[in-house]
Amino acid sequence: MPKIQTLSQAEGERRRRQGALLLDVRTPEEFRAGHLPGSMLLPLERLPGQISSIAPDRGRTLLLYCSRGERSRAAAQVLASMGYHQVYVLRP
Repeated sequence: MPKIQTLSQAEGERRRRQGALLLDVRTPEEFRAGHLPGSMLLPLERLPGQISSIAPDRGRTLLLYCSRGERSRAAAQVLASMGYHQVYVLRP
């Protein structure tokens, strides 16, 4: 499994402005309570079944975040196993 790279919030925002997809892997309730601007909700448990329709290009830069970093690291591993290779976790 490739090493999961972590980015600062500022670097993540810079990459999002350049076209990276910002994915919130928390629950819908957590997302409704507040989320990063420009993020899309894709809960960890739904990620394997929905990512190919959201990001069909496996080379697209994906930025993941959650509340403490555990779910986003798990999501990054799932995505890497599916062939996505530009996957980053934002520091909480």
